[in-house]
Amino acid sequence: VLGLFATRTNQFLFVDHDTELVYSGRSSDATFWPPFQTMVPKYRYDGGEPLVEGDTLHVCWLRRSEPTLLDQIPPFGESHDYQIFYRNWNDSNNAWSAVRKLSVGLKYKSVCATGLSMSTEGQKIVVAWDNYSSKGHAFTTDIDYVVSSDGGQRWSNPRRVTETTHDRRAHSPEVALHRNVIHLFYHQDREHYGGNCADIVYQQRQFPNE
Repeated sequence: VLGLFATRTNQFLFVDHDTELVYSGRSSDATFWPPFQTMVPKYRYDGGEPLVEGDTLHVCWLRRSEPTLLDQIPPFGESHDYQIFYRNWNDSNNAWSAVRKLSVGLKYKSVCATGLSMSTEGQKIVVAWDNYSSKGHAFTTDIDYVVSSDGGQRWSNPRRVTETTHDRRAHSPEVALHRNVIHLFYHQDREHYGGNCADIVYQQRQFPNE
């Protein structure tokens, strides 16, 4: 169970059911829960959680691509293409928005799906994630983010925060939006006496005016 999330007039129960994201929604004064509905199909959901801001429920998730023939052949089967998607529920509209792809123009290659963070402040939203890329047998990860200033109707193109090498990977971001400032924490690996250690790095920047 991912959790129970309540807007001003509705309640939503979200469950990660064996890599399928399902939910049940009802009005706050209802006495029963309707059957679960699928938001992300089985074997496609790989992380992400809802977030409530006033009368709006925001949902952002990492979705695994459709399988290919290479997925059946090691070592290619250990690597998958993931993309970031978003939609929301608004009490005033009493409906879900269309699904929007946030990682436009990016290939998200990963042997594991980690590092997706979202924060809201009024109509402003910021989503950050770690973006994997490979070069031969080595791979690196950088932090990308997108923003929306109109409650998720329109989004910026992805922007890169870091430019790392294979031994200085940046990953596992946590983002918070407060008083029009984006606060970002993330891990950055470093070589240390033959082993990998990670620093915790902090950055901040004004929410972009677009």
